[in-house]
Amino acid sequence: MSEASATWSPPAAGSPVWIEIPALDVERAKQFYTAVFAWTFQPGTDDYPENKLAMFAYPGSKVSGGIAKVEDDAKRETMRQAIAAGKSGKCPGGMLTFFYVESIEEALEKVEKAGGRIVKGKEMEGKHGWHAVFADTEGNPGAVYKWKEM
Repeated sequence: MSEASATWSPPAAGSPVWIEIPALDVERAKQFYTAVFAWTFQPGTDDYPENKLAMFAYPGSKVSGGIAKVEDDAKRETMRQAIAAGKSGKCPGGMLTFFYVESIEEALEKVEKAGGRIVKGKEMEGKHGWHAVFADTEGNPGAVYKWKEM
């Protein structure tokens, strides 16, 4: 059992549990969030090297997150252009908030019934759980997360 699974217990369904911040340069983004919010970051691991994902947590909260390196070339170029044009607030995708659910399948069914759409179906997230990405009725991205039963 990993240290994370030994110390983490799921929050109430519907609670935010992870915020993912896309970045062209993970180290530059880490420096920004450290300077602005005094965030601290966990050391990288073999599964999650720091140059690809810098993980952080909010003290006293079950919400954590990561600055994730954008690997897709098209997205990287769009982000570069937006930053160069001074439109960094208009970058595609933006931050992605993950909401804890009891069932990925039920949550995705509700997304579609409410007029949203599934962007990326259920898939494993590392060794700890499952996630899926959706778009709401306004096109905003969101994600659902379910802790893997150990």
